[in-house]
Amino acid sequence: MIVFLILALGLGLLTAATAWVLLRRLQGLQTTLSMILLSTAYFLIVFQVGQRLLGEGS
Repeated sequence: MIVFLILALGLGLLTAATAWVLLRRLQGLQTTLSMILLSTAYFLIVFQVGQRLLGEGS
C-alpha cells in the first residue's frame, strides 16, 4: 500500500514537473490549468485503480 502511494505520488510529481516545463515554454494560463487538471485526474485514477487492486488482493 505504502509503496503504491509513493509510486502514485512520484508519477503525479512527474506530471506536475512536465506541466511546469510547458508553462515556462508556453507562458499560457489555459495550458497551465489544463495540465493541473490532467495531473490531478491522473493521480485520482491511479489511486482508485490501486485501491481496487489492493482491495481484491487481500
